[in-house]
Amino acid sequence: MATVVGKGPDLKIEALYAFVAVDENGEGLIAQTMPLPNGREVMMPFVGADWDRVQSLIPHAKNMEKETGKTIRVFKFSGKEDITEQVFSETGD
Repeated sequence: MATVVGKGPDLKIEALYAFVAVDENGEGLIAQTMPLPNGREVMMPFVGADWDRVQSLIPHAKNMEKETGKTIRVFKFSGKEDITEQVFSETGD
């Protein structure tokens, strides 16, 4: 079952914040495994749509930076373009 987080009539996503590892080979979104109640794990990217989520990820990102030796940056992406039709039509479903 899917869960929608942060839904509500007064909430609107104005920006996305992403934690990105940067090195000589380029950039990559960082993520960490998270255990599920059924014993499986899921990969959770370090992305947030509000400042509280960003702040909650900072300690984990700092630990990952220390453990991996990678430089981690936080990027803000703003502006929004709905490309749903384009993306869904490309899947052929």
